Amino acid sequence: MDAEWLDGYIDAWVEHPGAGGPDGAKALERLLGFMSEGVRYEDVPSSVVFDGHAGVAAMCAAAFEMSSDLTCEIVSRQTNGRGYAFETVGTGTNTGAVGPIPATGRPMAFRGISVGSISSDGLVESHRDYWDMAGLLVQLGVLPGPTA
Repeated sequence: MDAEWLDGYIDAWVEHPGAGGPDGAKALERLLGFMSEGVRYEDVPSSVVFDGHAGVAAMCAAAFEMSSDLTCEIVSRQTNGRGYAFETVGTGTNTGAVGPIPATGRPMAFRGISVGSISSDGLVESHRDYWDMAGLLVQLGVLPGPTA
């Protein structure tokens, strides 16, 4: 894997919320083209693991449900040839459930980082997302905000 490969993967990954929507088949196909059949995709804050291509499709659908207008801005990216990391800022409107929490209609913005590893055949074999769940829950009104 080189920087060009990582750029292509990130370009496909930033479309993952839309890939879970009704018009997302091409975006999902593009994203899955970078992933091994046995990929393990982990959403660390929620403790949910998505296995294989079907799991990644379910992850995309959950992202779309949480926010049908979610966008992800890439802040930084790194690779060492077998692994990668990239920092993101996600923004959107909470238009659907977040786990057991019903939609609030509130705007949201959260920071995160994704890290993963690449198999010898050049496909993602593991991907882990770490993001600020507490900050998101404050924005959705589920948790109280910090006090001065």
